[in-house]
Amino acid sequence: MYQCSRRNMLGLVGGIVAGGAIAGLAGPAWAAATGTKSGATALYPKTFKSLMAAVAFEVQANANYLAFADAADKDGHREIAAIFRAIAAAELKHANDEFAIAQSLISSAVKPKAEKAALAGSTAANLQAAIAGETEEYTKIYPGFVKIAQAERMRTALGIFTIAKLAEEVHAGIYADLLKHLDKFDREKYAKVYRCPVCGNIVPTVRPMACPICGDEGEDLIEYTIVG
Repeated sequence: MYQCSRRNMLGLVGGIVAGGAIAGLAGPAWAAATGTKSGATALYPKTFKSLMAAVAFEVQANANYLAFADAADKDGHREIAAIFRAIAAAELKHANDEFAIAQSLISSAVKPKAEKAALAGSTAANLQAAIAGETEEYTKIYPGFVKIAQAERMRTALGIFTIAKLAEEVHAGIYADLLKHLDKFDREKYAKVYRCPVCGNIVPTVRPMACPICGDEGEDLIEYTIVG
């Protein structure tokens, strides 16, 4: 389901970038796909579609990572479970911020709900799935959304898409590092991690003076104790 959701998202991105109209999505059908009431229009139509698509993906990622966290706990990887939960919170932050912008364009927009969370496999398999999803986001999905927001000159959406892209790249790197050292968790490096409440960036080890992505004050970052 996780793979399927990602393919659906890429298809939607491609349709938006290619020319705006997506075959088969009009009127009530489009309303169902985007969570809007039929007949509603947006000042920035392609950006609005991108925002709603991004929300759907982020909400799904949040649900998947929480399921992966529960599976990691059962596997005995409690530290990895805690990191899954920290990143899940970051994905939910992205979803909430993107939906707030979408609602500023169409007040009747309805926030998408996650499908049933992806069936969690082994911790190794779940990390691989997370890496694939995050990599897709920062290499294809968000770059496409950035182009759309730039073309329509929608600065607020451009801002969230840009910082989300950068945060997803960090998430992918963390998951890759955890997978590489699955048999020997780096308890020093990941003793604590810090989540930026503005952009969803995750910083391991030491609280920074400021978030490396958005510049938010370091004291505002949310601390997670991974190794108790």
